[in-house]
Amino acid sequence: MTSICAYDLDDFEKLDHRSRKILFDHHNLHLTNNLFRNIFDDSFSHSLTEHSCMYYENELQPFSFSDSFVTSLLRYLCEGLQQNQLCIYFSMHNMKKDHPKTILSQLTNLKKSSIKKNFMVIKNSDNYYINAVCNNLKPFEDLKKEIFDKAILDNKKDIRIVCDIPNFLFRNKHFDQCIALEEWWDQTIEELNKNHGLNVSLLCSYNRNNFQNIPFKYHRYRINDIHSIVCDSEGIVHSKYSEFDSHR
Repeated sequence: MTSICAYDLDDFEKLDHRSRKILFDHHNLHLTNNLFRNIFDDSFSHSLTEHSCMYYENELQPFSFSDSFVTSLLRYLCEGLQQNQLCIYFSMHNMKKDHPKTILSQLTNLKKSSIKKNFMVIKNSDNYYINAVCNNLKPFEDLKKEIFDKAILDNKKDIRIVCDIPNFLFRNKHFDQCIALEEWWDQTIEELNKNHGLNVSLLCSYNRNNFQNIPFKYHRYRINDIHSIVCDSEGIVHSKYSEFDSHR
């Protein structure tokens, strides 16, 4: 049996992060007027607080700008910068020489002054990863304060973050640490919104191939459940409970 519940979008946008998450948790697919919603649709607002999960296919070795996933990441960041949002790129790839510089070079049609003011690259991502493995999220708390201070100083209400550290925790079988970090992000999004009026849109990326085998596939729904949105590398939103292997 399939049931569809309809909600007024204006009423939905008035909900705080916790209320929206409760509503999401009781439905396995979230659609707008078009049947297959895309996070890049004009109707999709990243000024709302969102904790999204994007699955990609390839391991990205080397990092390819022709890959649909990389294209989506760049679009996600570019759209935020075009809207004068604070954008944070928090990736394990930042450890590679010149990778942050390469990413910056791909953020086209933007003023250099805008990128310099509104774009943050977290370079020592390996330190965050190691501490997460050791169940120490203190560096993340420090980063939260750094992001908050910059947002207040620059009078930013909307923040976009790209983060792939949970993916590397998951790939290396640190499943509980991965979930703990995702829960920390979820609490941080709610805290910054409820206590300070900041709208945080976080995009976490995962390699979908990691979920094919035991024991990885048993943790798939733990990952999906903690996110408000699950999408593929092209931004198409899917049910938290579907495999979406052939969905286009």
